[in-house]
Amino acid sequence: MKNQILSALVVLLALTSLTVQAEDSTRDFFVSPEGSDTNDGSKDRPLATISKGVSLLEPGSTLFLREGVYHEHVEIEGLKGKDNAPITIRPYEDEAVTLDGTVALKNLTWSKHASLPHVWQAKIGRDVWQLFVDGRMMINARWPNAEHPFENEEKSSWWSRAKSWRHVQFKIDGEVVSGFDFERAKGFLVDDGSGVGLADLNRSCVGLMGVLNVNSMNTLMGKVSMHEAGTAKFEYDVKSEMQEKVRAPKQANLRRILTKNASHAYYYFEGWADLIDTPDEWAYDKDSQMLYLYSVDGTDLKNKQIRGKVQTTAFFLRNCENIKIQGLRFFSTCLQAYNCKRFVVEENLFEYPSYSQRMLGSLEDIEVMTIKGSAPRVRGPEGISPEDGTYNVFRNNIVLYSDGRGLHLDRGAFDSVDNNYFKYIDISGTPGGTMGIWTTGWRNTFRRNTLEICCSSKATKGGDAGHVVLNRISKFGYLQDDGTAFQSSGKGQHGT
Repeated sequence: MKNQILSALVVLLALTSLTVQAEDSTRDFFVSPEGSDTNDGSKDRPLATISKGVSLLEPGSTLFLREGVYHEHVEIEGLKGKDNAPITIRPYEDEAVTLDGTVALKNLTWSKHASLPHVWQAKIGRDVWQLFVDGRMMINARWPNAEHPFENEEKSSWWSRAKSWRHVQFKIDGEVVSGFDFERAKGFLVDDGSGVGLADLNRSCVGLMGVLNVNSMNTLMGKVSMHEAGTAKFEYDVKSEMQEKVRAPKQANLRRILTKNASHAYYYFEGWADLIDTPDEWAYDKDSQMLYLYSVDGTDLKNKQIRGKVQTTAFFLRNCENIKIQGLRFFSTCLQAYNCKRFVVEENLFEYPSYSQRMLGSLEDIEVMTIKGSAPRVRGPEGISPEDGTYNVFRNNIVLYSDGRGLHLDRGAFDSVDNNYFKYIDISGTPGGTMGIWTTGWRNTFRRNTLEICCSSKATKGGDAGHVVLNRISKFGYLQDDGTAFQSSGKGQHGT
């Protein structure tokens, strides 16, 4: 009997040893800007691209990024760790790693604009929709002017519609003159004529992009389709999807949004080179690929470091589970994850994560940082069982300087947004924004977050039966009215 017991123990120890060896056999991989994708991915022979490193990962693996700057769009499809063996992407030790969504615009040939004083131009050969000069974000050329949004915000005119937007005239002699033509799917607004108004420009504004706060809590992107020089009225087009919807009488709520509170409406235009009249402004012509900047004599432009945004996401994940992205700096780019579970985003810095493509003439919503789960859409008290939860986590991150929402957590169940810092969020309020942070789904937790300086009227909007506790929300609703720090609407209030 004793021999049988000893034999069983020997077999058990052998199996345990094999299990430990199997777990220990999980490889970690290294990537470096000085590496090569023909290397084996070891610390001494690192790979060159994150994409190559991701293709080698398995449950329990860590992909270590060595110090440096990476410009790469990494698509991750169907990668799955395990609950007890997640996959991690992070810097090696305390090394500084930046994922950069911009490219350097080098060796440009500058020439003075033929008719615009202090405007210089150079062909850049590719589309960019956000610009940085010596690390400082430039403002889309606009009328009326606004001061920089991220510098001295307490006094910056950016955050005051009264100082940097034009006000709309709603009625004249009792007749509505600003609103929306549902049959033609065109909006129309009339400048109120105070100060230097639209009629005083003495030029047609057809083709300009408009940021249009047509409703207290809703701001549109529109393209001016009709305006005559010296007049105060203009018409604008909206994106094709909205045109189709607004023509349908059943879209009563959308129609109400487009016409309600037009007496509170404000707007500004942007995009053309001839709007440049301050050193903060820039413009780009998509057809000619010509970049325009302000300069007194052009000589200073030759020594400046100019970079343009060309990327929406550094990481794009789909159908992934038990993945963690940790400790990275994202500059002018962000991440998006769709149909993912147990996806953890932790201890990252996101600077300028999203920006509108209005400079390219686009009317589409701003693409923002998004984590979308696969939970069923449920409204009301019946809820979603814990077994069907997605358990995605956004924790201990810093998010700064976004045009559009700072974060959209969508279709999650039992997800968590915990202990993050958001500042300068949704700086235009246009679609893709209109709220600072949006968390839809069931029983998501929004806890210990700070959000300050946000243009939109809704600082945060939650899903159904959410848990919202110990947050600090301040300085929001600058460029919209009718605001709320926390919004939970309709049936979503049950259990919140």
